[in-house]
Amino acid sequence: MDEGYRHAEMLTVLIRQVLAEAAVQLTELDAVVLSAGPGSYTGLRIGASVAKGLCYGSGLPLIAVDTLEMMDKIGCHHLPVMSDEGHLIGIVSDRDCRTALNSPHILRERWQDEELAKRLQARAIMTPAPIVIAPEAPAEDAVRLMLRNKISCLPVMRDETLVGIVTRSDILMAFLNLTERTTAD
Repeated sequence: MDEGYRHAEMLTVLIRQVLAEAAVQLTELDAVVLSAGPGSYTGLRIGASVAKGLCYGSGLPLIAVDTLEMMDKIGCHHLPVMSDEGHLIGIVSDRDCRTALNSPHILRERWQDEELAKRLQARAIMTPAPIVIAPEAPAEDAVRLMLRNKISCLPVMRDETLVGIVTRSDILMAFLNLTERTTAD
């Protein structure tokens, strides 16, 4: 099978891995949430098919969410872009999205320009081959990499597996916690 067409095969494996790593059974879920886009047509179609199958088999509701709207609502500024084989191939930031929608200073009303947003594909706006860091690396290394490369997040990779993302906000929160502990002592 062509490596570019393994969506369904890899998606179910990745879902099982995520549930196992979170120590959660499918029966413990309240719902299945699915991105309504933007994204590739094939990726969304395959994702929707798998999600519908999970919902039908387990009796769970299926909830579709707009990815850009959800990023805005929960204050998420970075999303990893994964290949069909589950490899990290890029990062999409809220800034990438605003720039793709023609303005780095976009107003909330324009952010929801549905026609343009629905046609955007992650690969067209992502930062490809992002700089990464290992989970065992000291926090100082993450700070240096982010400052040196003028980036606001670092994917955390264990071998070929994405295990997290460290952001500028995470570094600032860690600094604040450290200074508060030092002050309290």
